[in-house]
Amino acid sequence: MKFLKNLTWKKLIISVSAILVLVIITVLLFKERPPIKPEDLSAGDYSYAIEYSDYQIKTAMKKHKIPGVVFAMLDGGNVIFSNAYGYADVENKIETTPDTILKIGSISKVFTGIEVMKMQEEGLIDINIPLVDYLPEFEINSRFSETGPITVSSLLTHRSGLPRGGTILLWDWSTRPLVLDAQMKSLKDSYMVYPVGYRYKYSNIGYNTLARMIERVRGLEPPAENTAGAFPYYMQENFFNPLGMPDTSFGSNNLMYGVPSDNPKAMGYYRKKGHNIPFNQFDIISMASGNVHTTLNDMITFTASLLAPDDEGIITERLLGSMYYHQEDNTRDLKDNGLTWFRNSEVLGETVVFHDGTNQGFISMLALIPEHDIGMVIIANSDEFENVKSILSFDILRVMLESKTGKSIPKPPDSDIASIPEAVLQGYTGRYLMNDEFIDVILKNSKLKARYKGFGLTLKPIGDNRFKFKNPLGDEFESRISFFPGNDFEEPYMILEMGDAFFCPRYPVPDEIPESWKDLEGQYTKHARHPSEYSDSNILGVAEIAIKKGVLMMSDSFALLPVDGNRILIQGGVFHGETMEYDPDTGEIIWRFSIYKPDLT
Repeated sequence: MKFLKNLTWKKLIISVSAILVLVIITVLLFKERPPIKPEDLSAGDYSYAIEYSDYQIKTAMKKHKIPGVVFAMLDGGNVIFSNAYGYADVENKIETTPDTILKIGSISKVFTGIEVMKMQEEGLIDINIPLVDYLPEFEINSRFSETGPITVSSLLTHRSGLPRGGTILLWDWSTRPLVLDAQMKSLKDSYMVYPVGYRYKYSNIGYNTLARMIERVRGLEPPAENTAGAFPYYMQENFFNPLGMPDTSFGSNNLMYGVPSDNPKAMGYYRKKGHNIPFNQFDIISMASGNVHTTLNDMITFTASLLAPDDEGIITERLLGSMYYHQEDNTRDLKDNGLTWFRNSEVLGETVVFHDGTNQGFISMLALIPEHDIGMVIIANSDEFENVKSILSFDILRVMLESKTGKSIPKPPDSDIASIPEAVLQGYTGRYLMNDEFIDVILKNSKLKARYKGFGLTLKPIGDNRFKFKNPLGDEFESRISFFPGNDFEEPYMILEMGDAFFCPRYPVPDEIPESWKDLEGQYTKHARHPSEYSDSNILGVAEIAIKKGVLMMSDSFALLPVDGNRILIQGGVFHGETMEYDPDTGEIIWRFSIYKPDLT
């Protein structure tokens, strides 16, 4: 009897094992595999590039749970391939289409920048003279004794020293129709981050100030009292419509015309506990820097106009050439950009010009190789796409370039290892900040090492102050760190290059925590600096200030550094160098559109 039982169990195990083997074989047989790259590439044959791009997009969507993507790649004015994937609206099961309305965030700046350069071509402005020549009422506070004038060019290159934004809530439309004017004037309550021309500092308010300049110099007036101002309607009639982009505007149809669009509208999402959660969607007052609504079809039309410009039309080859050209040479600033456009000449061995964007769950990328007249545009409706957009876009451009030329692009050679004295290496050690993350750099066994996101990194010297390292997160770009000394108004810092260039200041961790820091610790309630009828409540949230590992941290994801009894500088991240005003009598901290009031209970 026991023998029969054992025999039964053996048969059961064999049967289950056989089933598992069949399942595995079935999965392997039917699993989608990446297309095989041809051994001999034929110039102008994009069949492999199409298969490869389609596969990589589907793979990224599956891996990162991205609901929807629209994509197109072009050669000159010709569309090589375009497609709409997945869902625009998960809740209502609405699929994406080439005519779905999506947001492209900061790619909006490209349209604003082109319009500014059109005015330069027309002789209406000179981008190299002071901005106040066109906007005499412009003003902003400065903590620097010496700084040159802000010019139009410095705004276009993000070298004006302006902060990221103004002091008005992004959803506060109560200043209509002078929305752009109000944003520009709100800077009188803000501080410069750097002296003009000192370093790259991405600024949305800078581009909204440019749009106000466009209104002023062109003599534009709002079409009606309760409209969004003159700029968006002028651009609709004189830029988008003539280019053949009827479904593109600097705002939603509701904002512009008071009625919903006939086109299907996408939702933007974020991930929470394994689910896609829709963002609250609304028009932002930063129209010129981030509020463009568009479709894939319209972006195809625009991309074609960039790759095959019409010298008798709105966008000329000369205008684009001036915008693509490298603008800045500063050894303390590694950001490569033209006028509005960003540049990268290392990854593919060719100059790539690009701009990306993000707004309420929409992530976008427009990237071109002007020398070869090829480009691509991709828009996703999930903030998870932020983690893959650059790698995916450059990867697609790589296979496009190989298909266009018929030549494989070799991987850039590894940088040679340099020799640096130990005393110099010791000077680079310390605690650096990348957003709210600490990067600790130490010297161990005569080698410089760093710890980031729980990973230990060995930094290999390739120059006097430059190092390379293997990125544990799998980025295909060569990852580098460059160290720079401090000066009269900033601490030493490093620039971390991982696909993009990230500014990471070294935090001056004190031997003994100052009492003034301890006074700042505690809970705060965030109130609107300028209460708005468009808000459900004037309370915007809560925040906490605490000292962690010798760093004064705010729960809004950045570090703080008090510089005197009334001013606090933000350290690290996209708001680095911005000034918070502190009132020691009330304990209140004022910054951007918020007043942080201490919880005194």
